[in-house]
Amino acid sequence: MAGPLVRGMPLESPWRAFYILLLQIASHAPQDQLGRSAQVLVSHAQHLSAQNLRLIATSLSKDGSPASQHALSKLLPYLSEIDQILAQVDQKHQVENLLKLHPNLDSIQVDLCTRLYTACEPSIRGHWHEWSTPSATTADILNPLIQRINSAVEMGEGFSLIRLGDGEGLFLCGRRPNLGGATLNGKIIDQRLESNGGDLQGEEHFELIEDFAAAIAASDWVGIPDIAQCLHGPRELISVPEGITSRWKDSIGSLAPKLVQGGCHIHNFLLHSGKYALPPFNQVSGLIAPSIPHGLKGRPIHHFLIPGEHWFREDLCGKHAHYPVFYEQCLEWISGTVKPHQLWLVGAGILGKIYCQAIRAQGGVAIDVGSVIDLTSGVGHTRGEYRQHPHLMKHALSAFA
Repeated sequence: MAGPLVRGMPLESPWRAFYILLLQIASHAPQDQLGRSAQVLVSHAQHLSAQNLRLIATSLSKDGSPASQHALSKLLPYLSEIDQILAQVDQKHQVENLLKLHPNLDSIQVDLCTRLYTACEPSIRGHWHEWSTPSATTADILNPLIQRINSAVEMGEGFSLIRLGDGEGLFLCGRRPNLGGATLNGKIIDQRLESNGGDLQGEEHFELIEDFAAAIAASDWVGIPDIAQCLHGPRELISVPEGITSRWKDSIGSLAPKLVQGGCHIHNFLLHSGKYALPPFNQVSGLIAPSIPHGLKGRPIHHFLIPGEHWFREDLCGKHAHYPVFYEQCLEWISGTVKPHQLWLVGAGILGKIYCQAIRAQGGVAIDVGSVIDLTSGVGHTRGEYRQHPHLMKHALSAFA
């Protein structure tokens, strides 16, 4: 598996051992093999970065052998304060302490976000994974979700799965008025927006935030960042719980059951686990996205083509920007096209959440797969996690076929 450069390193080199561990993770090596490789690295813990230590801790925790558990206990003192708290069995009593460690939250916001996270179920991601790791969850967690999607398709019941990342959080908080570039990704920008650099203003801005909030409230499964992602990932991820608790602070208990901690990367979890090559994802009826995945080309599916994401897919900019022209056309098209028992994939950014709600209202099943559309269409540069985990392309080539 290792190349000549790695084989030429001294056997006792921690970098050799670490590189071999990375190769084993990418090739889906058995957990006991990962555990043995990680055990070797514990004696070098003082020389490793916080990110590398989390990777080793993850590999040890997945291997239940006594040797790996002993090695993990020796590794824990080298982990950061955040990671040590996250390792505790009863995290709910530590939520407030963890949120206080975020530099962007004041005491009022800490209190609101604490109420949200203590009302939610535990994260679907395992301990210590990096915020974007595509292997951070298990089949035991994914399989019930797949069954739920299958059931909704078979019964002809509307269903919407959406994900909220930093872009959605900032928009919900009123701090991203350009819709993450959806007002700018065209050769022609609406005259009402052009003078503002693409920013929504006034009543139009307020009404679209209300429509977005309604889509969140109507969805059946809403993936949000967990606390570890908010602390280790982009700082703006905290805007998701901040925006939700600010808007639904008096009814967070009724919204919490559909909020899934760690679920904002469910699209990559499903990709990494190969689920997109299995039912129901091999029976897609429609697509709202800037390009068609390889597995869907030549298939008789409905496709509404939208402009590509402004900062990542300028190769697919249209004559008009996504908002408002394509947005209004797409909502009208959904109402006349979507039928019950249909599975729809949506990769349309912030506005895609509203499309998911519209599909659900027509009795369809909408899955917000986001940038997975890019990777399965052969475009692997739009997100950092795809560059960090190039082995995902193998699963992308078989997706939706």
